[in-house]
Amino acid sequence: MAKKSNSKKKNSSTEEIKKEEKVVEEVIDKKEDNKQKDKIEDTIKRELENKEENDKKKKELLREEMKKKEERGKVNMHKEKSPFISFLLVVVLLSGLAYFVSVLLNFEGVSDIISAVLVFAFTIIFIGVISTNPSKKKTGSVLAIMTLLIYHVFGILNIFNIINLPTIKRLEDFSNKDLTYTVKWASDNNISLNQVYEYSDLVEEYYIINQSVRAGTKLKDVKGLTVVVSEGPN
Repeated sequence: MAKKSNSKKKNSSTEEIKKEEKVVEEVIDKKEDNKQKDKIEDTIKRELENKEENDKKKKELLREEMKKKEERGKVNMHKEKSPFISFLLVVVLLSGLAYFVSVLLNFEGVSDIISAVLVFAFTIIFIGVISTNPSKKKTGSVLAIMTLLIYHVFGILNIFNIINLPTIKRLEDFSNKDLTYTVKWASDNNISLNQVYEYSDLVEEYYIINQSVRAGTKLKDVKGLTVVVSEGPN
């Protein structure tokens, strides 16, 4: 009986030892699993950090490339200036200056000077825009420059009466002009002319003293004209 009890005790103690060993093994396995999980998490974090760093580097590289492209584009825009366009701009500047001077030498009123100043100012602005912002479409720039150049040339030729552009007909100032000329002018322009005679010590006989319609009025607005003709001194 004593032997049986001792064997039972031994068996129970071995079972307990085995159980403890299993528990220890399970704890160890769990620790190892946790270590592996920690390693995996660390590797994932590192990979994510590396990705973020790579993304930042890529973004910085893209920004640098964009800046370089913009700088290259600006350089290319300046390089693309055609010498022919530069020559035309110089010609337009000179023609604009010549037009302005021609108006100053032959102006008939303040309005002529104002229009000449505006044209010359537009020419300067136009040249500045074309020279600072050269367009890839050179044909458009050339056409615009040629149009302005033609305007200047025609303006100069018209000022010096080399060519006569169509203009709005206006009533002349007949003061101190011959009656014969006035009658002929009225007949040529289909204006009904009425003559009133007065003595005058200042205006020569058969010359116009004054007129009923102001000089410079558009002819289409003139239905009839009365002129006071001098009969000479009383």
